[in-house]
Amino acid sequence: MLRLIKINLRLRIFSPLFLLGCGAALTVGIVSGRQVAYVGTLHMTPTPLFAALITAVISAVFGIGDEFAFGTVRNKLICGVNKPIFYLSQLTASLIMGVIFFLLAEVPYFLMGYGSFFGKLFTAELLVRGGVLLGTAMLFCTAIAVFICFIVRNRAASLIVCTAAAAGLALSAVSLSRSLRYSEYEIIPVQELRFNPDLGEDDLVTVDEKTVLREEYVREPVRTVMYTALKLDPVSSIMSALDIIRADEFEIDVRSLEKIEAECEKLRTGIGRFKKDADYIRDSLVNSVYYPLWSGGAVILLTVIGVLIFKKRDTN
Repeated sequence: MLRLIKINLRLRIFSPLFLLGCGAALTVGIVSGRQVAYVGTLHMTPTPLFAALITAVISAVFGIGDEFAFGTVRNKLICGVNKPIFYLSQLTASLIMGVIFFLLAEVPYFLMGYGSFFGKLFTAELLVRGGVLLGTAMLFCTAIAVFICFIVRNRAASLIVCTAAAAGLALSAVSLSRSLRYSEYEIIPVQELRFNPDLGEDDLVTVDEKTVLREEYVREPVRTVMYTALKLDPVSSIMSALDIIRADEFEIDVRSLEKIEAECEKLRTGIGRFKKDADYIRDSLVNSVYYPLWSGGAVILLTVIGVLIFKKRDTN
């Protein structure tokens, strides 16, 4: 298997596509880092990650697609390589390529933004956590792309399916997050129609407030199902990292884990409990360290399914 991995890496690294991908990822990382250092932003931008992810997916699509297009898969199997080893070697090579693209895009971005933004506002623990969440999400998305490439062997078709899958994962994660972040109760004003001497006519005046159940709040058992689906989605790790590394005076303070815990307690007991769900916010920010375990387990299962499907399919 090690020999197959070396061959796959050699073929990909010495291709013009790899050089273009490296140049694109590095350029996006530097440009985004300069924006943080000289322009200033209030949050971490996902642009370098997306650049690395796109180049990793394209590398996987063409690296695996060429094997089927040129018939080299069949030749390797005839020479004694079994199908699970072939699948895992391609997966490993794709993950290594993903790590290369990720480092080229994210390292310049973090280094250039550390002195002017990240290092001044956030603790090292939060920065490391954010980087780990982004890195694991990158690997998981690459593994999903490899699965698609073995199911859909045509390069153009697999690229389209990968794009659709990425869009589906992103939209589902955003939709689930928006549904789960609502608090159970909300405060609505009680208004009465009273005469306004300034206007010379009747006007609605708020005379009281009342607490009511929020219609958008998702209740059990649907809430548990949605929580599980969100944690299995690799995009949830990206969303959590983006939420952790940001500085917004009008939202909760996320500049250290202690501040996050304090803000979540305010959401639980203070007026903030009528705006956001404290359990969801705490789970997304503090417990997000466990997200890679959830989504990683799903990706491992998907890999096993991919190996089993590939074993049964004809490679001619």
